[in-house]
Amino acid sequence: MAEPTLRETTIAAIKKSLRISHSELDTEISAQVDACLKDLNIVGVDGASAVETDPIIISALKLWCRAYMTDDVTKAAAYWGAYDAQKGTLMMATDYGAAEDEATV
Repeated sequence: MAEPTLRETTIAAIKKSLRISHSELDTEISAQVDACLKDLNIVGVDGASAVETDPIIISALKLWCRAYMTDDVTKAAAYWGAYDAQKGTLMMATDYGAAEDEATV
């Protein structure tokens, strides 16, 4: 049996957090992973740092997907808020692309 790819491992982690056991949504989840990574890149989180093996990035991906996949508007707002807070922290962290002088402001 072949080793799972990085994307398959990421999707499996997100599906577990969403309590999804089928594969019908794998393509949609993968598209949302791409969208989240792009969102992080747009705000300055370095693409080389925003890798799917980083636990903080995985956490951001899970929050994004939870917000996107829920039907509960209240929960979605809470997940988006948590995602935005985590994104803000990543934007200020020097390990994720912020310049040294920006991180200390």
